[in-house]
Amino acid sequence: MSNKRVNKAYVRYDGTGRVIPGSLILNRFKPKVGNWSETPAYECCNDVPVPPSLRMLFSNITEVSAIIGDASNVANWNTYFDLPTYGNPFTSVIVVGNEIKLLGGSNIQVKEDLFSEGPNLGIYLLSVNDEVGAIVELLENAFGAEAGDYIGSPFLKTVYFGGLVTITGNYTFYDCGELTSFIAPNLVSINEGAIFDTCISLETIEIPSCTSLGSTVGNNLVFIDVTGNNVTLTVPSALMTCNSGNPDGDIQYLQANNTVTIVTV
Repeated sequence: MSNKRVNKAYVRYDGTGRVIPGSLILNRFKPKVGNWSETPAYECCNDVPVPPSLRMLFSNITEVSAIIGDASNVANWNTYFDLPTYGNPFTSVIVVGNEIKLLGGSNIQVKEDLFSEGPNLGIYLLSVNDEVGAIVELLENAFGAEAGDYIGSPFLKTVYFGGLVTITGNYTFYDCGELTSFIAPNLVSINEGAIFDTCISLETIEIPSCTSLGSTVGNNLVFIDVTGNNVTLTVPSALMTCNSGNPDGDIQYLQANNTVTIVTV
């Protein structure tokens, strides 16, 4: 058996996904101190930016690894998201500080209670930026915790879902009290209610493709308990007249309980 030492390339990435100049090292094992990731040598030498990915920022990457196992192991993320049962698996992962960048996944449903049932990652989740459009559907309690035994994602502040098409479950962001911004440019339908129940900090809602806000044109409690905020809502113009010439009932609720700026497309 050969005892030949095999070195691998490790680098550190900055906030834009580019390699930090001068950070390349060759070593047998990943350094234990610092935010290092294994990388192909051609990426190091040519300073190639990381492709678009599903990015999640956490408050404590050590606690994340304690729940799912090594956060730099893509197999652990596929297990956590229950892939391929709920979509096509991720192919690689990059860990940059407290941020996870998952590459290669597609057609993913965020299954029921994924970020709410314990032990879960929701309590450490600060933001989701799905710039690659990997997630297409959110199921019930995906980030929320309607049941009293669970915590959900109470510190989640901003979400961007580039590929999200539909929300099919209730209480998706239930009790996400620090959520300020929800942007989903390709979201077509919200099929249930109480999606943003008790999201008391919500200020930006961009759903310019949404043609079904709740299961009816009445008030489906999509924004229940969102009150007293300055809210900017971007929606198709059709949602402003779909209720016998009036706005969808959920928009009327939002307007009655907040100062709302409507942007129609």
